[in-house]
Amino acid sequence: MARVLDEGAIAQVADAVEQLCCLEMRAPGSTFGVVRPLASAARQLQGAAPMLLAARALADRLHGGDAVIIATGFPVPGVMPQGETDGPPGAAALARALAQGLGVRPYLLGEAATLGPIRAACEALDLPEMCPGDWREGAVGFALDAFPEDELAEERAAELLAWLRPRALVITEKPGENRLGITHRAGGLPTGPGRARIEVLLRQARRGGVLTVGIGDNGNEAGLGALTEATRRHKPFGEVCLCPCQGGIAAVDPAEITVVGSVSNWACYGIVACLALTLANPELVHEGRREERVIEACLAAGAVDGFGGEVPRVDGIPARVNGQVVDILRAIIRVALGRP
Repeated sequence: MARVLDEGAIAQVADAVEQLCCLEMRAPGSTFGVVRPLASAARQLQGAAPMLLAARALADRLHGGDAVIIATGFPVPGVMPQGETDGPPGAAALARALAQGLGVRPYLLGEAATLGPIRAACEALDLPEMCPGDWREGAVGFALDAFPEDELAEERAAELLAWLRPRALVITEKPGENRLGITHRAGGLPTGPGRARIEVLLRQARRGGVLTVGIGDNGNEAGLGALTEATRRHKPFGEVCLCPCQGGIAAVDPAEITVVGSVSNWACYGIVACLALTLANPELVHEGRREERVIEACLAAGAVDGFGGEVPRVDGIPARVNGQVVDILRAIIRVALGRP
């Protein structure tokens, strides 16, 4: 039987999860020294540990049979046309945890070009793909779809919200528009064409009362608009970017809950760990060796390391280290619940 924790103990465990997931592990440059200021700003704005806040909100709002939309994918033409290894693994881990822990239906969105790595990440976590119409009570699987990159986004967003009636929308590691409507990479350059206009779905979901969670690691991601000022202040190119727009990379569309991690995948894993804590089910956190397989599966499907190259890394961090982070998270939850 799992140990029953009081609120003080839960808060301390959540703090440990956040500290691990926000550990500085970047080479000096435009992404170095950013995570702690942004994570601190997110915590101060929301008045609680963001990962625990997101996990509890998802657990409160989602029930068996409900749909949850999870969007990811960060394509850059000519550089990483099928996206990167940051994004799909985190989205897949969240989909798995929500499906197994809460019995909900994950509906994953990306671009046509990024669906391969997203699918591969889910399958590497033994989450089968299903047609939404075939979903049945007790089934654990995911559906996958491409979201429009053009003016059809408004219509498609309305259709999805009316059809799925999702109780939550989670966006992780997707380009977010700056104040001039331009999306950027973390290093200050524009992403270019070929990205899903997920901000349209975010805006419609918020107006419709859907729980929204934005996840990122540099402040340029959709859903991190609550951190616009912090991104401009602490992030290189946050205020002024390297492209002709000169509007900076800071995203402006906020989600209801904002979560930051050293790597967006890690922020997702932190939410999963806090969900496992909330539900007293440490098995919702996958194992490190499986994390390595997920990253390798994404690479095989066409994703690349965001720091360059078809190598088993995420944002320059070796797959083995990503696996160790997952194993430590799993151990934190198991020990806290009395299941070492």
